[in-house]
Amino acid sequence: MTNTKGYRRGTRYMFARKFRKHGTLPTSVYMRVYRRGDIVDIVGDGGVQKGMPHKSYHGKTGRVFNVTKHAVGVIVNKRVGNRIIAKRINVRIEHVRPSKCRLEFLKRVKENDEKRKLAKEKGVHYSLKREPVGPRPAHLVRTRAQPVVTLQPLPSPVINVGTQRWWRCPSLRDALFVLVSNDARLLIPVHKKLYPTYWYVHASMLMRGILNGAWNGSQQMCL
Repeated sequence: MTNTKGYRRGTRYMFARKFRKHGTLPTSVYMRVYRRGDIVDIVGDGGVQKGMPHKSYHGKTGRVFNVTKHAVGVIVNKRVGNRIIAKRINVRIEHVRPSKCRLEFLKRVKENDEKRKLAKEKGVHYSLKREPVGPRPAHLVRTRAQPVVTLQPLPSPVINVGTQRWWRCPSLRDALFVLVSNDARLLIPVHKKLYPTYWYVHASMLMRGILNGAWNGSQQMCL
């Protein structure tokens, strides 16, 4: 599809009404009272074509500077190139709603006034600044019921043999190798002096026998 130059291009889902929210707007939309200085959110409603804002202002927050019979004037910041310009637009009241961006701030102002009043009555200093959440306090860990378990990785490099991954254990005398799979971890003794060339084949045979149930207890296995 070509790049159309329509005024409302690319707004198929932007201005669409929500699921089961079609039809006539409720009366509360028209009964809201807007005054100059109020902060509102601009949200275009596709059910009302009159007085719709441009798609660049959809979802923006601005301040009311003018109130008319059916619309309000809103000052919105718009990025134009490398600048941010305060644009003045007229939008019908169906496409604006009171913003909730200052509710938390006003609540904190009210709480700080109460704290300041109590601190003045008691004659103490109280910090009204917001403090970040600090680390957890110090505590003791008792090891009587649960012993301490030291976890550490295998101190050995990885040896890639074909499509399998083997861990070399240099601390063991018999040249043990650990074969790691998605289901189990087997510790199989393989003497490289007896099998200097095909030691991994012998290890694979041992592992296949273990997994098939042919276990006679002569090999060492660690799950």
